[in-house]
Amino acid sequence: MIFFIVVGYVYVFLIGLLAVQLIQPYFASSETPESTQLGIMVIPPFAFYRGLYALTRAVSFNGPGMSIAEMTDTFYRLDLVFYFLVGEVRPNYHIRYDLTRMNWLVRV
Repeated sequence: MIFFIVVGYVYVFLIGLLAVQLIQPYFASSETPESTQLGIMVIPPFAFYRGLYALTRAVSFNGPGMSIAEMTDTFYRLDLVFYFLVGEVRPNYHIRYDLTRMNWLVRV
């Protein structure tokens, strides 16, 4: 069980480093096609990073922040981040439920 916890922490740490070093230029550039950004967001941590990056752009340099109406703005596209994250969480709950019901990972 401790092995899975350690692997989880290492995964989160490495994905964070990978997002900052390799993925941020794609989100920062206005010339990156939206299809490329959508392809990157298939991986849940990268979709979460894009959402944090959009919120950071809204408040940087003493900006006014972001309102609900601006979430669908083409500059932020935070609505796509929410759709991806909700769409990716739903199947994971079903897989986890099936695995725990069959006692593969958790012994009751």
